[in-house]
Amino acid sequence: MDKDITETTFNQLLVSINFNLFSKIVTELELDKYTKKLTTKRLFLILLYGQLESVSSLDS
Repeated sequence: MDKDITETTFNQLLVSINFNLFSKIVTELELDKYTKKLTTKRLFLILLYGQLESVSSLDS
């Protein structure tokens, strides 16, 4: 496999998601109003990764 490939399948999938619209909705609904580290976007990315990788647990 070529090591110069930096574009992963996960990143290719993320390109199709409109994060500007995602952020606008999060702001309108005040979903991150009291969050410190685990934002709605981060949670979405974690759950998306877990689903794609068929992870049985998100615990480390």
